[in-house]
Amino acid sequence: MADHGNRQIGHELRETATRYTHLREYLQRFKQFTGEFPELIDEPTDDWEADKPNVVYPVGGPIYCHVYGDLGKDTKYYTIEPELSGPEATVFKNVQERILEKSVNKPAPEAEAEYDDRIEELLEETVRISDDKSEDVFHRVRQLPNNLGSLVKNFDASSVADQMVGTDDDRGQMSLDSGDLSTEQVAAGARKVASKPRNFANQFRAAVPMVREALEEAFGFGRIPVSETTYENIRYQLNRDIVGFGPLEPVMRDPYNEDIHVIGPNGCYVDHGTYGMLETTVDFGTPQEFDGWLRNMGERMGDPVSDSDPIVDSTLPDGSRINIIYSDDVSLKGPSLTIRQGDDVPLSVGQITKWGTLSPELSAYLWLCLENEQTVFVVGETASGKTTTLNSIMAFIPRDSKIYTAEDTAEVIPPHDTWQQLLTREGQGENSADVDMFDLVAAALRSRPDYIIVGEVRGEEGRMAFQAAQTGHPVMLTFHASDIVSMIQRFTGEPINVPETFMDNADVALFQNRVKQGDDVLRRVTSVQEIEGYSKEMGGVVTRQAFYWDPVEDEIVFQGRNNSYVLEEQIATLLGYADTREIYDEMDFRAEIIERIIQEDLIGYHDFNDTIAAFQRDGVEGLPFTISRGF
Repeated sequence: MADHGNRQIGHELRETATRYTHLREYLQRFKQFTGEFPELIDEPTDDWEADKPNVVYPVGGPIYCHVYGDLGKDTKYYTIEPELSGPEATVFKNVQERILEKSVNKPAPEAEAEYDDRIEELLEETVRISDDKSEDVFHRVRQLPNNLGSLVKNFDASSVADQMVGTDDDRGQMSLDSGDLSTEQVAAGARKVASKPRNFANQFRAAVPMVREALEEAFGFGRIPVSETTYENIRYQLNRDIVGFGPLEPVMRDPYNEDIHVIGPNGCYVDHGTYGMLETTVDFGTPQEFDGWLRNMGERMGDPVSDSDPIVDSTLPDGSRINIIYSDDVSLKGPSLTIRQGDDVPLSVGQITKWGTLSPELSAYLWLCLENEQTVFVVGETASGKTTTLNSIMAFIPRDSKIYTAEDTAEVIPPHDTWQQLLTREGQGENSADVDMFDLVAAALRSRPDYIIVGEVRGEEGRMAFQAAQTGHPVMLTFHASDIVSMIQRFTGEPINVPETFMDNADVALFQNRVKQGDDVLRRVTSVQEIEGYSKEMGGVVTRQAFYWDPVEDEIVFQGRNNSYVLEEQIATLLGYADTREIYDEMDFRAEIIERIIQEDLIGYHDFNDTIAAFQRDGVEGLPFTISRGF
């Protein structure tokens, strides 16, 4: 692992900095403080892991993120985004006020995505990019009421007219795009008014607004003039604060931030996929500003926060999962929140197998299980990657299956066309009932799905999931437990209360955890347990380990060869194998297919899933590469 950073700025970084003023100014300050420049990279993959990282990378639009420091000591995550200078902040406030006034007369956007277009439209009506000539005229016209007394006192018709519309040189370079007024006509009208001595002051006062209105209409002077740089900064700030995530926008755009933790208005940390837990420079300002951000975000999610309802579990507009603890009485360091970043496109089995979370053999095993309607539980501790694995392995369920998902927050994304997605809800008033997970799983039994997917089991819906499996509906779910013993204890205890004799309705429990390998934190399937059923003689539920993770070699070992209850007694029997041990040949062949998919770099979500679907539909002939069975 090398350290990164240069005494001289790299060519590509220099070119990028010339396009973005805020990035250039940041790099200048950083160089002055540290004496070096960061390395510009496309994305912070494991290839850029270092003890003393100094890398900057784009996360979308004009936003860049910079990781710098000494890992484990004082490494920090710096956000680089357009900022408003003092004068720009004043203009921005004026623009906000005008846009708010104009928005009252506009129809409200029906969807979150429409806000971008509406903001762009209102901004165009409110702000214009100015040039020096027109800006000078605008300034003089705007100043007329303030200078009126001196103009009347020191009256000179020609000079007054020239001050209204500029010099002859200026007029020669300008054109009026709207209306029939020309610059000469405006000047002539002003001279005519100014040439009448009787009631001059009153007539002049009456003429000034008309002249100004004509010029404003012609030149667009009703809009606030700004430079092109200021215009872009204002546009970014408006989108960031209205349709984005405010101060959190940079860290939310970074796909390498797995979790985001905010403790009070001035403490924000990210769990980075490459560099681990990092303090960031994100700052919400005052407690009052942080409170306003939380309330606004709660309204956008449809889950308002308040002291009377201080704990909120919800989903952000981008699909990320958020938990807010609002009240100071509950969160003593001030309101806090945790965001679990959602992926727009899930990871594929090919990707997580390549990373070592699964092995080709284990992937093939799960392929056989899910293709043949086995009930599979994905179990592990918090942040172990359970939902990621669940989303990826659903590709093994035949594509023509009907999938039914039940969740508190929308995280499960099957690749199937026939997908019935349901979410819980809290009742809103006396005439609105709660719909909880138990209700959703119970409703699933009346929907005749091929697979029921329960996002995360915590309560009595777990008992209903077992009843669904008992009636012949295969089930997948995620569950919090560290091993098979604690899983059975939690399912058979309060509040789920599944009888031990029902536990054989679960076929496979896959245990996934975060493990430490040197300085790296990895996600690995550490065990796969097959559940045979309850044995009175054994005094409990009988299980059989099929796979385990070897931490020394960092590999997943198939312990169940020639001894797998699920493969031999359930799947091979279902498929009509005369010799049930021939199922291992099929598993090995599918493991070979997984390896070839990875070798052919078909590990993108859609590429991988389409390859599996093609094999399920057309067999070997459907694969995009040549492979033959060895049996």
